Formats: sequence, C-alpha cells, structure tokens
Amino acid sequence: MRPKNIEISAVTLAAAVAAILTVFQGTHGGVLGSLLVAATLIGILIWHLRHRAPTGRLSSHERKLVASYLASAMDDILRALPLPSTPHDQYRSYRGRLAAKAAYIPAPFIFREKSPKWQRQPTTGRGDASLLCEARAARSCSTIILGDAGTGKSLIAALAFATLADKFLQSNQSRDIPVFLRLNLMATTSGHEYSADDFPLEVLPPKLRLLGDERLTSLIRADALVLVLDGLDELGISGAPRHHIGRLPPILLPLLHRRRFVITCRDAFHKLYVDTDRLSAQIDAEITLRPFDYEAHVIPFVQEYCRANNASYIAQQVLDIVSSHPVFLEILSRPLMLAMSVDVLCEQIKTSGAEVAAQALKLTGSDYLGAQIYEWYVEKWIGRELAKGAVQSLPAELMLGVVGHTAWAIFTNPTRVDTGYGAFDIQDLLISYANLEHTGADWLQHHPGANAQTDLPTLITCVTERTFLIVNHGGESYRFVHKSFFEYMLARHVHSRLADPHYSQIAPADLLSSPLPDEVIDFLRELLHRSVAEAGAERAQAESTLLAVVQQTAGEPSKLMARQQAANLLPIVANGPTHALLNEMVSSDAEHPFVKRAIGVGYALHHANSRLLDHFVQSMDTDADALDFHMGYNRIYYGDQPLSRTDFRDDLGEHSTRFFRACVRHLQLDQ
Repeated sequence: MRPKNIEISAVTLAAAVAAILTVFQGTHGGVLGSLLVAATLIGILIWHLRHRAPTGRLSSHERKLVASYLASAMDDILRALPLPSTPHDQYRSYRGRLAAKAAYIPAPFIFREKSPKWQRQPTTGRGDASLLCEARAARSCSTIILGDAGTGKSLIAALAFATLADKFLQSNQSRDIPVFLRLNLMATTSGHEYSADDFPLEVLPPKLRLLGDERLTSLIRADALVLVLDGLDELGISGAPRHHIGRLPPILLPLLHRRRFVITCRDAFHKLYVDTDRLSAQIDAEITLRPFDYEAHVIPFVQEYCRANNASYIAQQVLDIVSSHPVFLEILSRPLMLAMSVDVLCEQIKTSGAEVAAQALKLTGSDYLGAQIYEWYVEKWIGRELAKGAVQSLPAELMLGVVGHTAWAIFTNPTRVDTGYGAFDIQDLLISYANLEHTGADWLQHHPGANAQTDLPTLITCVTERTFLIVNHGGESYRFVHKSFFEYMLARHVHSRLADPHYSQIAPADLLSSPLPDEVIDFLRELLHRSVAEAGAERAQAESTLLAVVQQTAGEPSKLMARQQAANLLPIVANGPTHALLNEMVSSDAEHPFVKRAIGVGYALHHANSRLLDHFVQSMDTDADALDFHMGYNRIYYGDQPLSRTDFRDDLGEHSTRFFRACVRHLQLDQ
C-alpha cells in the first residue's frame, strides 16, 4: 500500500507509463506504440479526474436518478397545496406548476446583506424573493428567509428549489443539484460530533442516496449540492445553551459550512436562538418577509386564487367582503391567512351567497378572528376530504377531535428538562404510525359512542389519508402539513378540555403543566375570547376550570407552571366575583409572586389595565422573591437557563446572553 504522505500526480503517472511504453513502441512498431501510449495517457487522465479530484459532472444514468428525485420532491411539495393541480402541458416547468397551484404573488421583503458585524443597513427588496434566493445560491452565497407564521417562507424556499430544479433539467451541463430538506424530519440526537467536513449523508433523501455514498461524497467535495432547508425553528433542539457554545444541533454545521444554501426560520426563533449561535456566522444575508399590501398583493392574489379555483366570478365579491372589515384586512396581510380566508369565503359564497358570508364575517370579533379563520378552514378541509373516502368515517367534528388529540400526543412526548422555554424535544413534530395507533385507541376508549360508528383501522386510515397529517419521506411517521395547523389544533384541544365539564381523561392542571409555546397560547387566548363573545356555557366552564387550577393546586411546586398559565388566561373569561378574587390575590402577601406576575400580565394584555402589573413591578424593589421569579422566568424564556417543572427562580448563573440581547433589542424598538 502506498504511504499516505506520498502523492502521485497525473503528470508523474503519465511520464512513468510513457517511459515504459517507449520500450514497447520500439519493439512493436511506431504507429501501434503511439496509439497505445495515447490511449493509456487518456485513460490515466480520466481515472485521475474521476478518482483523485472531486467532480460535479454527471453521467446520463446519474442525471436520471437526480431527475427522479426532483420529480418526487416536487410531488410532495405540490401535494400539500390546496388548489387543483394544473395540467403538465400548461406549465412545463416545476416553478410554473408550483406558482399556479399556490396562486403565488411575490411578497414584499427587506434584504440585509452581511458586512462586518452586519453593519450594512437593510434595504427594501425589489422583485421576487425566491428568485433572489436562487440566484444567490447559484453564486455560492447563503440566505436565511425570516418571517412570522404564515408569511410564505416555505413557499418561497420551495419556489427557489423549483427554479434550481428547472435549471438542472434544462441543461445537461448543469452540475448544481438542488436538495430540499424539511428540517423537522431530521434526527438531531445521535450524539455524533460533526465537523465542518463531515457531511451527514444520512440526511439526504432516499432517492438521491441511490447515487451511492462514494459518488455523493465526491459531489459534495465538488460543491455540487445546493441545499434548500425548510423550518429551522422546527428542528429538534436539545441541551441548555449555558452548557453549549451553540444552541443549534451540531449536525447543521456541515450542512451550512459550504454556504450554498437557503434556509427558512420564524423571525422570533431567529432572534431568540440563531443570531447568538455560532452557526449564524455561516449566513451571508437575510430576507425578512413583510406583510401584504392590499392594492399590490391582496387584490391580485384573490383574483388569481379564484381563477385557479375555477371561480373567477366570485373574486370581486370576496374583495368587497374583506375590504369592508378593517381588522380582516390586517389579518389578510399574511399569505397563509389570506389563502385560507379566500378559500372559505369562496365556499360560503358558492353555497350560501355573498350576504350570508359577509354577515358571518361581521359577527366575528377582532379578538378571535384569526382562530375563527383557522376553524372555518379546518372544518372545510375535513369535510371535503372525508367526502372523498370510500370507507365510513366519523362526523367532521369528531375527526377534528381525533386530530386535536394527536396534536396533544405529539406535544406530550417525553421531553428533556435541560432545555429552554419552548425548546422541548417533540420528535421533531412527528408521530410514528405505532404511536398514532395508540393515540387513536386511547381516543376511542374515551369516546364510547364513536365505537359504533368506526373501528381503529378505519379511524387511522381516515386520520392519515383524509386530514392534514401527511406522511414523511421515510413513510414511518406523520406530521402536520403546516406547523401552524399543529399549533392551532393543540390550542383547540386544550380549549375544548378546559370548556368540557364531562372530560376527565386529563386533569386540568396537567393540560397546563408544560409551558405552551407562544403561538399556541395566542390561539388559546383567541378561543377563550370567542367563548366570551358567544356568551355561552363554554365561557363559564373555562372560567370554572381555570379558577380550579389556580385555587386547588396552591402550594404544590410541581403545579406552579399550570397555576401561572391558568392565572394568565383567567382574566379573559373572568366574571365579577372572579375579577375581585384575582385582585385580592395580587395584593396578598401569601400568594406566589409567579402567579401574581401572571395575573398582572393577563390584565395588561387582555383588558389594557396595567395597574396590577405596575403593582407587581413595584414589589420587586422590596420583595426578593418577586424579583427572583421574574428574572428566572425571563431567563428560561430567552433560553439562558434550563427549563424546570418545579422551580422558575433565577439560578444566579453567569450567562445571560440571549436575555441581555433581548432586553437591549426591546429598548431599541420605536414603540
């Protein structure tokens, strides 16, 4: 075996072989010898290029394998979009088919390119963010797409992927292989320490792995892969930040090291975790998506969506309805909410007429309009999908209950306690088929009447084929088609349990014992506001349940988080006596400062009454416990100390990187 420290170049090999063959040439004749020498040299050169230097050139067979992968990936992306598919001969490009099925309208954005310490001022983006991402990736530059839930991050990333795929297929000379990876499908807890050059081939899609590990490694060395990574905020995260240099999993390091990637992330998650992490150094530019403008974006989107839905005649009626509702206009500035709203309104106008649709909208209050739109949409989705099934299914309301129970099962998977707020491990938002069966059986056990209408195999078939759960690439687990659907269904499940006097499966305190993520809490608050507006039994029952959590678990350290969350939500549904009780609790020296803080925040947030919160803030000057719990909760929230189910005090540790940065950022806000 040749020693590793000896390198043989192609020129050296050629010279040695030429010397040997010269003898052969003199012996066997000039012409034959010359031909043999030339053929040998060409063979050596080809061998050297293929085995000693990385290459991005693909054979025709390899290109077919890549094309097969691209077709499969695009099918997965297109399948998740609600509009009817367009004929292939109408849009021959992947980008055209995707844009048509999503009724895509380019969103406004802010572009911020990296300079020393990000000192360059952000600029208003012009054109199409997806094309900008594609162009930057083609130039070996990296870009992160930021935005709130439902602002179109995933769609823009998918369009960038589709554009790269079209370019690969249109040119036999192209060596840029786009790879679309949903980060919520990536295992991050293997314990393997990855280096920048240790690319994890196991994260690549199975169809692409058919190229073989050796060939893929050579393509990676040749920088031929262009990664489109969707959902950084959905990646499984483990370990408290005070114990690690970086918050994000080490497996990301080799993925981002080559700087040929596009990655999406919710803005809040980015501010809390990413911009203080070592991996942020791999990102060259940020694209922050901005809200839709009514004239420039909402109107053309509605027109295109109705046209694609074979309902162009409804477009103006939809626009007349939404333009008459100021709060609705604000909500429609997010593409996902806009798409769901237009979809629901089209259906209502078709079946009941524009007047009925407009009246339903006017009856919807501003405090819960977002949750109401999700409710309308998921009911329509479930109803439409169940109507397709050949098997007997449960009514839509019961099916939504099963899906909500599934969201709860995902949320309550075993969690680690050494993580920060909202950073629990939940199997990357996935549920295995075995756990799904267990969840379905558990639901049937507590709904005896449903057993007469369906059995477990039929129920699981309906859940996996007729709801907004979709199978992952490996086929062994399922996830929600969009993270916000998971968040809404989880909030809906918690609310239905709080407002159901007959529900005994989960103790009310256990529903709130783990801190719910902000997005889930926002939906839960809207659902509680709706129960107040409707003035029905749900409000009174939710008030009774939340009050019981606050009162009956006093003095139990393990229930402190549940009391805190219940106390924060209770002002929404409280009546006169409960308001008086909450005021007394804030004034009482015996009440826990963590609960006092929650009550004060609840009144400031839901009733624009900051008196109780001001009282709590003043108490921090003289009450060490109040200050201790306030600081502790904030440090857990911002990820500077691990989450504990029993103690939310400040640990007096030295590290407060994100908490400090968040405080500085808050002070810099114009408002």
